Amino acid sequence: MGLFIGLPLRCLRPGGITGACCSVQRRHESSPVPQTQTIGISIARPYELVCGFLAEPRNFPRWASGLAMGLEPTADGWMGDAPQGKVKIRFSPPNAFGIADHWVTLPTGEEVYVPLRALPHGAGTEVILTLFPLPSMSDADFAADAAIVLRDLASLKDLLESV
Repeated sequence: MGLFIGLPLRCLRPGGITGACCSVQRRHESSPVPQTQTIGISIARPYELVCGFLAEPRNFPRWASGLAMGLEPTADGWMGDAPQGKVKIRFSPPNAFGIADHWVTLPTGEEVYVPLRALPHGAGTEVILTLFPLPSMSDADFAADAAIVLRDLASLKDLLESV
């Protein structure tokens, strides 16, 4: 049985994590490390299928609302139309480890690291994304961003489980 550190007990069920869960790691007032939030969802599809789907950048607009307006390949990555405007995106190369990290450069030049993982779990897959706040984000903005990620992961689950 796997151990999922940082997930609230309500997310744990006999046989593993079910549904969508999130964990907020708050910083102490004296800590220079900002809060993070790890959001995960169980997908009843084989690990290899989920990894293959996440390894293809052209699939992201099908489930990630921030990239729903589309992606275009460039010489050094991808360009996308996002709610903030044109963004540049670099994706980790396809791999057998379930790593689908990506780096989004906003129109301001600020780069956002988005760690995204697929983990084998029985006959299915856990997909987890860790959300880091931008330095300028309020707690309310961070919570809104987390809600969008949770909705996007639910869209990914619906899409893959309908195939």
